[in-house]
Amino acid sequence: MDSENRIIAVLFSDIAKYSEIIDDNLLKILDNYLNDIISQAQISKNHIFANTWGDGLFICNFDASELAEFALRLRDSFRSTNWVKKGFKSNLNIRIGLHVTKAKIIMENSKVKSVVGQGITSTARIEPIVPNDSVYCSKSFEQIVSIDTGIRIDFNEIGKLELAKGFGEMQLFELKWAHEKNTTNIDLENTHNSTIVLKKEYSDKERDDFILNAFQHVKNYFQKTLKSTSEQHNEIEFTFQELTSQRFWCKLYVNGKQMTECSIWFGNDMYGRGISYSNSSNSSNNSINDSLTIDEVENNLVLRPTMGYIFSSDKPDYFVNPDEVAEFLWRRFTERLT
Repeated sequence: MDSENRIIAVLFSDIAKYSEIIDDNLLKILDNYLNDIISQAQISKNHIFANTWGDGLFICNFDASELAEFALRLRDSFRSTNWVKKGFKSNLNIRIGLHVTKAKIIMENSKVKSVVGQGITSTARIEPIVPNDSVYCSKSFEQIVSIDTGIRIDFNEIGKLELAKGFGEMQLFELKWAHEKNTTNIDLENTHNSTIVLKKEYSDKERDDFILNAFQHVKNYFQKTLKSTSEQHNEIEFTFQELTSQRFWCKLYVNGKQMTECSIWFGNDMYGRGISYSNSSNSSNNSINDSLTIDEVENNLVLRPTMGYIFSSDKPDYFVNPDEVAEFLWRRFTERLT
């Protein structure tokens, strides 16, 4: 076996109260969910190694900024998923710890076999003390990501905390998206000069209408773009099939050879209510390669990519305009052509 020592970014996570889940079907749902996350992590060119056991995730990456955004999207995925509807007694919570450390990368037959080191073990001792649905990181991780001017993440200093299993103290920070408000600190000094903005409460009907409108835009966009593309290029043909009012699939051929396919639908999936995308046109195939779930940002309804393009440098945090959703999914559909 070959090995090399490198500075890498490390993620450990676990699911709170996982040991209380004893139903085999529910454990299978979680197993599929975590393996899907591993598959998403492996998309990145900076990916090093990933593994899962039980409720645990262990992911290594050469780029700390990418791993930071991955961690927050993973947190958002857990927050937006209605686990009770899937059969769980209560909604599940994830805890995520991040660290940058020197580690030994062990190779076998040109593939990474494992990643080891004292810093790896230290990272594993961060996540047990992280509050539910939160992401904590070490100071070394915060220092590296903070100098990345292109990243939209803020760090709130937590202070020195005792790590799990007697691993000593570590200066820790909480990660949040830049658009998230820090509700723990409220400036009361100049409230008489402030304008109070009341949070809008969206009804279930408004949320459903928002998703349906976005789905209709996506469907129309695919139909028109497939047709115009085939008219401009004689070698390109397509098949478009609307299965139901909530689902369609399509295929694209070049000189008669199928080059790409997808299925898109809206409703409830493993990530919550929203629009789902699969690289397969098989309607009986429940695999999901991307999911856009409904969320609220600054009193606006938005659709937020949950897992897809986690490591893409130009990925958006969310979409307000349904045309942007259509363009995003079209790029997913055609990425295999480039």
